[in-house]
Amino acid sequence: MSGPGRKSWGKEALTLFGASLLLLLFCAANAIAQDADRLLRLNQSPSSPLPNLIYFSGEEEPEAIPVRQRPHPDYNAPGIRLGSFIFHPALESATVYDSNVLAAPGNAQSDRTIVFSGNLKAQSEFNNHALNFEAGFTRFQHFDLTSESRTEAKAVVSGRLDIRRDLIVLAAASVARRHESRGTSNSPALAAEPVPYDDFDASVSVTKDFNRVEVSVGVAVEHRDYHDVRQIGGGTLDQDFRDGNLFITGGRFAYTVRPGFRVFGDARYNFRRYENLSGLNSDSQGYNLLAGVEFTLSNLMRGDIGVGYLDQSYDSASDATGLSYAANLIWTPTPLITAELKGRRFVSETGIAGALGRIDSTLGVAVDYEFRRNLIISPSIDFTHEDYAGAARADWIVQPKLRVDRLINRYFSIGALYEYTRRASNIGANEYDRHIVGVNAQAKF
Repeated sequence: MSGPGRKSWGKEALTLFGASLLLLLFCAANAIAQDADRLLRLNQSPSSPLPNLIYFSGEEEPEAIPVRQRPHPDYNAPGIRLGSFIFHPALESATVYDSNVLAAPGNAQSDRTIVFSGNLKAQSEFNNHALNFEAGFTRFQHFDLTSESRTEAKAVVSGRLDIRRDLIVLAAASVARRHESRGTSNSPALAAEPVPYDDFDASVSVTKDFNRVEVSVGVAVEHRDYHDVRQIGGGTLDQDFRDGNLFITGGRFAYTVRPGFRVFGDARYNFRRYENLSGLNSDSQGYNLLAGVEFTLSNLMRGDIGVGYLDQSYDSASDATGLSYAANLIWTPTPLITAELKGRRFVSETGIAGALGRIDSTLGVAVDYEFRRNLIISPSIDFTHEDYAGAARADWIVQPKLRVDRLINRYFSIGALYEYTRRASNIGANEYDRHIVGVNAQAKF
């Protein structure tokens, strides 16, 4: 989507970055292998935390692996082997009831939805290196509120180049068509349908070990292109002003004090550039600094905790600053139970008029209980506080969930989900309650 006054440098930079990334992946493609624990885990969306450039889990005892991640030999799909790759196709269908589809504070409209999705993963099995692919789509078909029906799709490629045992390069790229979820603070209240957007992101990181010291550095870039939607009452709701680019660079330094205990420092810098056609300049730049520890206490508990400082400077407003934290703790009290605590504080973007951004503080607790070898029960609860920069607004979101999965055999499984969302705000028009209940069936090969 281009026009007078648009910035062209962003797309040119993305083209150059994408070409360089593809060249890197092509050079690695002759010798690239599956190693899921070492693949880049990155989510550099403007509405998400800054990325973890790299994570190593090391060798783990089977009982220390989280319940949902560990192998279930009698129920894992064998996949389809073609050459040096194993393909894992999957199809899933679900029926969902939503008590408040539009996430409205009053006069809630309920509806039923049929959700159908297909996904294909390809994982390499070479002796060194790795190259993985994934593509999929999801169709949401509403019974009554048909304007909420939509189709989403994605394609992802990720890889690892083992230059030496102590030097590796990770890379990933993805393209997706998504829609903003109703009830999020970014979803326009006057939109007659979910806002669609195209998302392209790519990243590269390098990690080097120096005996007890591990250093990783990387870059990530994302481009978002929002599409106009119909407006309630007629007309078109322009979303072009939200088009923009996000660039992140930084690194992590870790020192092994003793086996199972490391101290680390983590620094990330970002700058964000938008079309700003509405007259509100939302361009910004900022950083997030963390220091903390990574630890493993036998097979019972492991994780990392970091605290620090964040600062986001907006070109047309004052800074958003304050405490920064990140935590990920995994507790395995028995081989059948995994409890996980996650928390982050970070700067996020917002499409709310008058608010250039916001600081999100999150905390979540989840438990996975392998009640039977083929029956997993997972209760969880998430808390989020959203503090808006440039606007007198603060929201609190609570989301308890319950997920149950029944593994029938290697090829079929069924499940059920209940989710409740409560958004409270100092502005009453933004408050709502929402119940979602669904059942699903999956076929995998």
